Amino acid sequence: MARGRNQPNFTTQWTTVRDLFLKGAEASVEALRAIPDADELAKFAVTWYADPSPDARRLLHRYLAEPLNAFRHEPLVKRLFKLAEAARDDATMAHFLVALDRSVRTTVKTKKKYTYENRRGWGREVTVTEEQVVRMVFGTMPKHEWIVQQLMNPQAHAHYVQQQIDPAKNRLFSGRTRNYLRRRAWRYFRRMGRLQPEKYVAAISVALNLYTDDDTGDGLALLANWGLVHALFHYSPALVAKPTGWILAPGKTLGNLTVEPYFNKVWQRQPDAVLALITGAKCRTVRQWAMRWLERESPATLDAIPLETLLGWLSSPDSDLAEFAANRLRNKPGLDAIPVERWISIVESASADALAVVCELVAKNVSGDKLSLFEAVRLAKMRATPVAKLGLGWLAGKVPATAAQMEAALSVREAEAEPIRPDICRWAMAALSAVTNFRPEWATEFLDSRHEDVREVGLEWIAADERVKENPTVWQRMLESPYDNIRLPMVDRLKELTEAGKAEDVFDPAAVRLLWATVLLNIHRGGRQKHAVVKMIADRLMRLPEESQHLLPILAVAVRSSRGTEFRTGLTAVVQLLGTKAELNEPITKAFPELVREALV
Repeated sequence: MARGRNQPNFTTQWTTVRDLFLKGAEASVEALRAIPDADELAKFAVTWYADPSPDARRLLHRYLAEPLNAFRHEPLVKRLFKLAEAARDDATMAHFLVALDRSVRTTVKTKKKYTYENRRGWGREVTVTEEQVVRMVFGTMPKHEWIVQQLMNPQAHAHYVQQQIDPAKNRLFSGRTRNYLRRRAWRYFRRMGRLQPEKYVAAISVALNLYTDDDTGDGLALLANWGLVHALFHYSPALVAKPTGWILAPGKTLGNLTVEPYFNKVWQRQPDAVLALITGAKCRTVRQWAMRWLERESPATLDAIPLETLLGWLSSPDSDLAEFAANRLRNKPGLDAIPVERWISIVESASADALAVVCELVAKNVSGDKLSLFEAVRLAKMRATPVAKLGLGWLAGKVPATAAQMEAALSVREAEAEPIRPDICRWAMAALSAVTNFRPEWATEFLDSRHEDVREVGLEWIAADERVKENPTVWQRMLESPYDNIRLPMVDRLKELTEAGKAEDVFDPAAVRLLWATVLLNIHRGGRQKHAVVKMIADRLMRLPEESQHLLPILAVAVRSSRGTEFRTGLTAVVQLLGTKAELNEPITKAFPELVREALV
């Protein structure tokens, strides 16, 4: 394109780009992508590729890692592609294979098909059928010369210019050209596999290590990668190759996809390269393919993986790798020689997906006698249920003997594995009940827990152990509890002690009044206990009228806010007090003015 009077001059930008390239700076790639000078970019391609320095090749690969959406960069990309192809540059062609695969994305659209019947008649019947077809998405970068001019004046037609060159919507080259280029990139490797099979695995592995999970986010995204699917699944009967890309065979799904790579015999001669993909590939699809291929084609390679390597994989953030390693360890010799401390560290750091198998291995190879109570408690308190079950199994039969061990046993009330937390707490209850210097106050640690299921175990402890049940400190702590499932059973216990005449000896009256008030004001729970509370208040007023200033307001709340049995019990108590306790007439009149008026009438 001849440079005209009104066209921009990018001399300053080119100077910046060249300076950055000389320094090998990563910023040179972004600076280059910002230049829309097609003519100069085409010339720069030859200079760039001819540069033998490692920095030049590194920056070239960095450029190809970016989306092919830099405005007016078609000449640069095409010339670099041809130069790399002619030079038999396997590494650069691997980057081109991935970049061109990423330049094509697809979507499923519904296509209507019209079929005409009775064509010779006056009225033709039209039958409409629908079918789903795979179509390419992303538009093409515009090539209008006037847009280049507008880049020098962002205010003029800014909105239109932005819409036309929005990188998120457009890509370099037309759809057909992109399809052609990605087929040509794969053809490079296909020809290599036929003519130079000894080089194929190493060359295609470079590309396989460049794909990421974003390239295979779903089934459509996976099938949009022409070269990737050829390399890994070419002969799978679930796929059909079309000129525009891969589609599923009729009646098949991605669940039917099988490991059928191009040049499978070549891969069979280099199983170690497949093993390297398990840890080197960034794409989960590639890693899973490598695992399945090795299980089918080269189990001896998997058997030769060192024990330490598999143990290290258990802690990998890649859940597939951790689970794969755990399964490979099932029949691996030498597990019984691993120290207990190493197993514990493995369990604590293992991937969530591999935990079940890891715990199975630990249970098989580690005896609970080798673990201390502290180590077993530490595992039992962990969030992962398989680990907590393992710790609980090791706790069986252990009895705390020292003060530190007793404190550790009490700490299981903070266990995080909710499904088995009650069982862990029941172990602690049984173990602590068996010690010689038993302390009933230990049960209150369970009763004060923030977990409801732990408090329920505490109530079981009270019911099962007379030493706890008869301890005043335990009941006093229950009386002060803010939890419903503790306060409500306390009403029943208070009723028993009141009937036995022992309530005043055991409990502080202020705490008792607080319990009654909280039960009566609970609108959601405690229906059965409310009747008992009203009766106990009335009985206490009969016996101790001097407490009327504290008890009458509570009784008034019960009468006014209750229904049914509680209301009748409270009203009866008021009438009885008026008839038997003359000294309470004035306080009752103040507390129940409306009831007194109705009674007098």
